[in-house]
Amino acid sequence: MIALSRTSVIPHHDAVSFMKQWGYMAYVSEWAPIKEYAREGVTSESHDWIRCTPYPVGRLPAWGNIIFVPDEDADKFKVALYFYLRDLRHAQILNWIRNQIIRIPPIKNFYEHIRRLYW
Repeated sequence: MIALSRTSVIPHHDAVSFMKQWGYMAYVSEWAPIKEYAREGVTSESHDWIRCTPYPVGRLPAWGNIIFVPDEDADKFKVALYFYLRDLRHAQILNWIRNQIIRIPPIKNFYEHIRRLYW
């Protein structure tokens, strides 16, 4: 369902059908079920993103976003999404490696020293 206002919603498949008539392709950015909603002043676990895939997904997602892309730009969107996700994954891997390395006391001291000098 897509909320048009607090009291009016339309089913997502109707929105996709409508936009398709106007030359748009739909993608679903799918998220895992929410474990806990954010509360001010309270640290909570972040939401888990699953994937971005062309509509229809083939199953009912827990929740997500619909992204509409003009048909003529679908290939550009796929390429941009691929590179964005690739770069994000590389950053996650490097961050994980950094967090593992700085747990070693002598390396942590060296890392902190370098960080103060260059960042």
